[in-house]
Amino acid sequence: MAGLTAAWKAHGAEGCVFKELERIEPEDDPYLRHAALKARLAHWQGKLAATALP
Repeated sequence: MAGLTAAWKAHGAEGCVFKELERIEPEDDPYLRHAALKARLAHWQGKLAATALP
């Protein structure tokens, strides 16, 4: 959360955008849910040339 706060302070509201990029089907198995979310995170980081905040 500290990385998000730092980005907000550095770039302001105009420089930060929060959007729903995709909806995924609910998964009952925690392992499969984690694997699916991890895969989608990698997909969107690559597509948007994004990096994770610390």
